[in-house]
Amino acid sequence: MNAQSKHAPRIPLLKVYENIAAGSHPHRSFYVLVTLSTVIAGFGLLSNSAPVVIGAMLVAPLMVPIVGMAFALSVGDEHLFRDASLAEFWGVVLSVAVSYLIGSLALDVDFGPEIMARTVPTTYDIFVALAAGLAGAYSMVDERVNAALPGVAIATSLVPPLTVSGLCLAQGRMDLAGSAFLLFFANFLSIQLASAAIFIRFGFNRVAFEEDHGRITFRVLLRRFGLSFVLLVAVAAFMSKTLYAMATEKAFHRRLEAVARAEVQRRLGAQLADLRYVRDGNGSVNAVVSILTPQEYLPGDVEALEKSVKNALGLAMHITVRSLLSKDADSHGPVFMLDEDKLKREQASREARFLSEATRLLNAQLAEVPGARLADIRREQDETNQVIAVVRTPEAIAPERIKRIQDGLRETLDPTLRLIVRSVLTRDADGDHYLYEADPKEKHGEQIAGEALEFFKQLESALQTAIAAARKGAALLEFRYTQQEDGLFVLAVVSTPDNFTPKQVGKIQAGLQTGFNRPIRLVVRSVVGVDTGAEAYIPSLDESPLQKGTPPQPQPEPIDNVPEAGESVPGIHAAD
Repeated sequence: MNAQSKHAPRIPLLKVYENIAAGSHPHRSFYVLVTLSTVIAGFGLLSNSAPVVIGAMLVAPLMVPIVGMAFALSVGDEHLFRDASLAEFWGVVLSVAVSYLIGSLALDVDFGPEIMARTVPTTYDIFVALAAGLAGAYSMVDERVNAALPGVAIATSLVPPLTVSGLCLAQGRMDLAGSAFLLFFANFLSIQLASAAIFIRFGFNRVAFEEDHGRITFRVLLRRFGLSFVLLVAVAAFMSKTLYAMATEKAFHRRLEAVARAEVQRRLGAQLADLRYVRDGNGSVNAVVSILTPQEYLPGDVEALEKSVKNALGLAMHITVRSLLSKDADSHGPVFMLDEDKLKREQASREARFLSEATRLLNAQLAEVPGARLADIRREQDETNQVIAVVRTPEAIAPERIKRIQDGLRETLDPTLRLIVRSVLTRDADGDHYLYEADPKEKHGEQIAGEALEFFKQLESALQTAIAAARKGAALLEFRYTQQEDGLFVLAVVSTPDNFTPKQVGKIQAGLQTGFNRPIRLVVRSVVGVDTGAEAYIPSLDESPLQKGTPPQPQPEPIDNVPEAGESVPGIHAAD
């Protein structure tokens, strides 16, 4: 039985040859189609449009010369091989050149998913190209599947990776351009070998253009297709490494995300929103974790998260947390719920009830403090059982009031609870005066009169003038003083953009000593920083000997040459 009867209804050899030769000849229409398909693919890739890119695949003629090369090698036709090789070579050059021109003229080249997908070739692409090559050659030799050619054109990715290569070259991304061209080259080799396999299987090599051409031998196959096979194996090995690296990286990302999510959800109301990371040259991982949370993550919280992730993954890790403040509330106050199983939902419900009740009690107590508003509340999830309340207030909440509020919370919520109030000093004002501020004499203690009141006013005026002159933007909030054995001890609480330095405090102290003609030791407490003395910073100041607003005992002697309000104090100058 001859070859014709075995594979009927096979397209005759002459017809196959004519079809392939017509598409493999480097004529003008071939290059016109290459140009048009590249233009279509270029703008489809720039606009990240998959349908447009598919349209370019249908127009592209680059597959036929590859099939022509395979057919020529199978039957030993040097003339067809030369024509097909020239057509493919100059078609590739033209496609890259046209796409380079498009990339150079484009106003904004955005490397979207359609572009980036063709810069990471894997062995999957080789399998697709092999199958497409088999289907393409089979559709050319069997008239029953001849209509499958358009689908084969879509499956073979030839013009898009060449176009991506040209676009990346225009933008100076040599690495991406090389990866995209590697994808084309792998497809080229796969289609060529797969097509040759079909032609040999259908016996076209037996009807050669040489009269002495008989059954094709292994040596002939090796001579004709050995180089292509070796190159394909090398490319496949390289792509396998890429695929393995991608799979490993995806697995690491999933594990990192799972560990981070579990650690984040240990905190009430917090949820992982996004996680991105990069590896540096030393193998460590720098991650940016975005978290939906009712309270911002403090450095200590980030350190604990980073330590947990390090221990779980066994890698050097640096984590930056981006706190995305998100609070849920109902008519009773804040509500904190986790998207977890029933056990954790019950825990969230208990904590929500606790914080809602604590919020209600705190608001009731703070209503007695003019201008005080509860800004935030949180409970530490540790053995300290601390509740931290952030309060915006014109004056710091006194420890005595905090104790009364704490007693009320203990009676209602938890007898072991410890309340910490963080006072954030604010001053509200309208067009006439500051709001929520008491009378100056009442603010500094009991009512005083006579010489004591006069001294109080003079000292207040001198401090206000000196502080304003020492640092721009600074203002005296309150002051306390007491007479000690070595002189008058004054504590001034100052609102300032920066901490007062010992040098600045020393100048103010020297001016006060000169103006009041007596030993004075001054300490300035900056509300934004630490306490500061004339010699150095004072991390912790003992205020126990100070009596708020009490004039010195014994009564001071009459003071001469004390500056009036608004006058400068001798010896006090603005800081350099």
